Amino acid sequence: MKWINIEPQLIDEGMVVRTSPMGVVVRRYLSPYDIPDAVRAIIHDGNLVELKFRYMEDEEPVETLDTIAFQSDGVAKLGRHSNRLYSLSVRSVTPESALNRADDIISRLTTSRPSSARKYDVAKRALEAAKSQLIESLHEQNAATT
Repeated sequence: MKWINIEPQLIDEGMVVRTSPMGVVVRRYLSPYDIPDAVRAIIHDGNLVELKFRYMEDEEPVETLDTIAFQSDGVAKLGRHSNRLYSLSVRSVTPESALNRADDIISRLTTSRPSSARKYDVAKRALEAAKSQLIESLHEQNAATT
């Protein structure tokens, strides 16, 4: 249940805005406040996995979005003003399938809220960067409860 730190430069590669005739590439990056600096996974009630994202400035009210509307079994908590992804809760029998479901939910969020798509993309990359550590943490939590 410990936080797994993420290197921001690993998950925000920037979006190419344009390339000048002389070959200079101009990239636009997200604000460092919109890039998760850590993630963690917590198991509740045996098969409910909550994936949490921590940001540089974490003080913001969240709104709960029931993702059944996105044909997924899960709940997302988004920042009310920033639309940052603060947590995902999914029902799953294995840690691997929990991360796959989370990936699916983030993809659907990206499609349904295009104005915040880059924020969700970096959240997805944060999960990918910490995948092996998250799976290990979930296996440890499962072992501790059995």
